Amino acid sequence: MSDSRPWITCHVLDTVAGKPAAGIKVELFLDDPVIMEAFDRPMFEGVTNSDGRLTAWNKRKKDAKYESLQEIIVAATRKIEPGAKFHWKIRFYTEAYFGKGNTFYPHIDIPFYTRPEEQHYHVPLLVSPWSYTTYRGS
Repeated sequence: MSDSRPWITCHVLDTVAGKPAAGIKVELFLDDPVIMEAFDRPMFEGVTNSDGRLTAWNKRKKDAKYESLQEIIVAATRKIEPGAKFHWKIRFYTEAYFGKGNTFYPHIDIPFYTRPEEQHYHVPLLVSPWSYTTYRGS
């Protein structure tokens, strides 16, 4: 994890407007009770920038044990068996972006797995008020 960018990044594109979706609140959950505790609350959050990208995660819980995503990965890696995966969830708050009642999806949750030995995960979201798609980015 020597890369300067966060281990997990995301990018949101508004497919109706044909432009990046700026100002979308995003939350990141480590969704695996075997590794950590209290996963019903987000651990990190951020807001997409003018290019629709989230370039840094802010610690969500003021009483959180870990200050950064990298610290969590290092600590959690010690608790899992070699070859095991972490289970994450990213939540995108799309209703605030499209306007109250102007979308079928008030928020979009994307669950995904990571492996501690891999260097970076990118989760793009292509969104409209009535549909969305995602894929493993690079």
